Amino acid sequence: MSSNRATPELLVSRPVKDINDVVRIDELIANVSGCEEIAIAVIDEFLLQVGPQLGEVDAAVTGGDCRAIAETAHKFKGSLAAIYARPAAEVASAIEAAAKRQALDSARSEHAGLRARVDELLWHLQRWREQIGRRSAQ
Repeated sequence: MSSNRATPELLVSRPVKDINDVVRIDELIANVSGCEEIAIAVIDEFLLQVGPQLGEVDAAVTGGDCRAIAETAHKFKGSLAAIYARPAAEVASAIEAAAKRQALDSARSEHAGLRARVDELLWHLQRWREQIGRRSAQ
């Protein structure tokens, strides 16, 4: 795993939800012709990008610029959707939609839940990567 990841500061305790309620890795693997190595590469790339992308959304929300919020939330939504992290992608989509309506308070309200979804997602992805690593070492 790369030491460049900006994810550990987002992690807290174990979430209550099952991994399949947070991210559909089985669908990601199926989408890449069943190749687990490609799925791992996609997840690893996501893990490299999640910190900076979430930071961009945070900065846009803090700055109160609805156009910037919509743009950064849209980009982050795409990254989340690419790994089949639908619950977090839905929150990013709600932020984007609120920003497009110029509903800054609503975008900020939705943003408050985004970190919790991402935190939960990262916890599960890191556990999944650890399992893959253990399996590969055997």
